[in-house]
Amino acid sequence: MKKVKILAKSPEKSLYLITFMLPFTLLRQTVKNNKYSKN
Repeated sequence: MKKVKILAKSPEKSLYLITFMLPFTLLRQTVKNNKYSKN
């Protein structure tokens, strides 16, 4: 909850955080897809 409040206060930081975390989330999804396809 605290993180959300901080992000809401500073949209620039939240935007940076989103752009920074987006590749990692996509990477996780691809890893999950690869695991499913192998099995």
